[in-house]
Amino acid sequence: MITGIGHFAITCKDIDQSLDFYTRILGLPEAFRMNNDDGSLWMVYVKTGSDDFIELFTNGGDQADIPKNASGFKHLCLWVDDIETTVHDLKSKGLDVDPDGIRTGRSKCKQYFIVDPDGVRIELMQLMPESKQAEALKD
Repeated sequence: MITGIGHFAITCKDIDQSLDFYTRILGLPEAFRMNNDDGSLWMVYVKTGSDDFIELFTNGGDQADIPKNASGFKHLCLWVDDIETTVHDLKSKGLDVDPDGIRTGRSKCKQYFIVDPDGVRIELMQLMPESKQAEALKD
């Protein structure tokens, strides 16, 4: 039986830049690192919640130019407890964000989109009591 999402994996062009983004800017703690057989860094896990992670792999190439509505992966969504505070905190850490861009989605959750150094779209989402997600979690 599936019990949740274990991790989301990203191949990074510049692992140091990506680690700075996920740990310093987003505030996710580094969980552990794994090396190749030659001792060089292979990947880093950062923790996103009690049971889930993001894997950051090294040695990525150039970004693929993927049309916005292409089939396949669309974005990663991270829960936040207070979206206004989160967006203001990201701005204070140097991320180019516009707090006026926070909106309420069709499901009635508050949301804001950012992009990581490798072009991965990330939705920051605050669960709202009247949202479809909150309703579904009651079951």
